[in-house]
Amino acid sequence: MYIFITYGIPGWRGVQERGIAIAKNFKKNEILFWNGYDSNFIKKFGFNCKTFNPSLIDPKKIRFPTKTKAVIFADLPSNELFIFSVFSAAIQRNIPTVIFDQIYRRNQLKEGVYKNFIENSDLLILNGLNFLQKGETKKIKIIPPLPDYKSRIGIKKALALKYDLDPNNIWILVSGYFKPVTKMAKSAYSIISKKIKEFSLIICGLPIKNPLKNKNRFFLPYLPQKEYLELLDASDIFVSKFGYLQILEALALKKPVIVAGEAGYVLKMGILDKKLQEVIKYVDNSSDLAKKILFLVENTKKLKEIKNKISKLHNGSFGGASIAAEYIKNIKPIKRMETKKKVLIVANDELKKAEVLIKKEKYIYVLGIITPISQPGPELHPVKRADKIILSRKIGELTPNDNEILAHGFKQIYIFSNRKYDGLVDIIPWYNLWLKNINLILKTADQVLVSPIIKNFFYNLLLPFKNKVKVVKI
Repeated sequence: MYIFITYGIPGWRGVQERGIAIAKNFKKNEILFWNGYDSNFIKKFGFNCKTFNPSLIDPKKIRFPTKTKAVIFADLPSNELFIFSVFSAAIQRNIPTVIFDQIYRRNQLKEGVYKNFIENSDLLILNGLNFLQKGETKKIKIIPPLPDYKSRIGIKKALALKYDLDPNNIWILVSGYFKPVTKMAKSAYSIISKKIKEFSLIICGLPIKNPLKNKNRFFLPYLPQKEYLELLDASDIFVSKFGYLQILEALALKKPVIVAGEAGYVLKMGILDKKLQEVIKYVDNSSDLAKKILFLVENTKKLKEIKNKISKLHNGSFGGASIAAEYIKNIKPIKRMETKKKVLIVANDELKKAEVLIKKEKYIYVLGIITPISQPGPELHPVKRADKIILSRKIGELTPNDNEILAHGFKQIYIFSNRKYDGLVDIIPWYNLWLKNINLILKTADQVLVSPIIKNFFYNLLLPFKNKVKVVKI
């Protein structure tokens, strides 16, 4: 049994679509989907599917079917709490794990989130173009766009006959399932049509039942994958939202891409490899979209130059889903190395000052205490004052902010009262449990790193563990 982990809602099906595309290369009785949120899309394809609540769960509560061959995560496990617990449960039980994501730029796999997932999973499979394949290893595979498709000579003439379009026109294909892109394209049309006549604006993925034609505008409903790729293959320019897998398909077919509309929280032009930024144009309004299209249509030399750059990025291959399925079928569990567990305990603004140290250490558990401390210095003293610097900081200042695609970090922070330790009266029934939890962290750690302030603050708690305590300057 292969377990595919997915999630999705209407209009947000990318993760489910990737899982389904790969699962189609297996026998259906070998596949079980565990899906978060809405599972109707998966069930339409006839797969056995269980719907889970995506909230936090203890990994010990996860029950895998007997003889589970692999757990396949159609997206990074860290995107949902339940899914991360499934990942944790699988690696603890030595069940082979496969993670899917995208590769956006060279050296991406040296970044923290990807490095840690590579180390703890059995296989990381990334959708990307050929020029990024230098990062491949036994545990890292870079695959082309998922569908099985091969570019065809003469496809434009064939579709021109099918749809009654002029094959001599410039075809501008718009992926219209995202409403803001459709709206922008329709507004851009009124500008473009005043400048040139020999073009066809084709918008597909609309909520209509039958094709509609209005002068040189052509509206299409949602198309089956093969028909959509044929239309993309026949077109000259592609316009879409910032959907990376769609963009990869267009670039694999050597189409200039214009991304229209606001990008996502992570996926922005700035994270892409420089070679991708050179061939993908970004616009955020209809006027700019019209200008970009007119520039490409009216500057044939520039259009040819961009196409030439695109052709150097990829060899035109597709079929990533079937390639990925073969990798999964041949997977074997790896022997995982024991990880040294370290805890760093700091006080007040040391939480901010310790960022350099935290980045250097691997899998470090950060425990922060925001509390009044002895005055005038770190030695114990009855007079205690709050740290005004940490109290004036915003939470965002204590979260990671670096140049990695996925900024990451974890800190457990206890906030005391501003005057000594008066707040402890609020947890009298919980006080022993609170101390027990801290003691468990100290006991579990292979090494305990503490600042001079914490050395005194936790003096009695640290005594049983003094052989593994190290004082570090922050």
